[in-house]
Amino acid sequence: MKKKNPDYKAAVCFYKDDYKFDSNKNGIWKNPYQWLPLLCKFESVIQPDFSTYQDFPIIYKMYNTYRMRAVGHFLINNSIPVIANYRSGTKETFDFCADGIPKDAIVCIGTHGNCRSYTDHQRIREGLEFLIENKRPRAVAIYGPAPKDVFGILTNEGIPYQRYETDLV
Repeated sequence: MKKKNPDYKAAVCFYKDDYKFDSNKNGIWKNPYQWLPLLCKFESVIQPDFSTYQDFPIIYKMYNTYRMRAVGHFLINNSIPVIANYRSGTKETFDFCADGIPKDAIVCIGTHGNCRSYTDHQRIREGLEFLIENKRPRAVAIYGPAPKDVFGILTNEGIPYQRYETDLV
């Protein structure tokens, strides 16, 4: 979504369907240099949220996690402050989805559209427990719903978090 008067003190996030930010030759993955003049105006950028749907083949989940980290690395190398994005899928993804996230960093987690059922809550909580155990984030930003049965662990662990409403319908 393009805004007429963007808040440049905000962080840019890519919590949209992949095709909305990366479907053509001008996408962030295919043409990241084109994005630099815009992204450098903002306070920070959250790594793009390439999909890791549960029904994707494992190699595609790995590839999309790689793309997330690679774009983040590119932005950092171009002097843009980057916030790590943690998008885990099922248990076999936890390890590689946490790869590249620094310990004691601010981490963002998007829950919009994938936090609907009890099974979703369990899966997200298990991924969050893995992240806490292995990366011990300094703080967590949550884009979307933040049910207490999932994110209450952050309070129990003394990790501050902030939930942000989505503008998605």
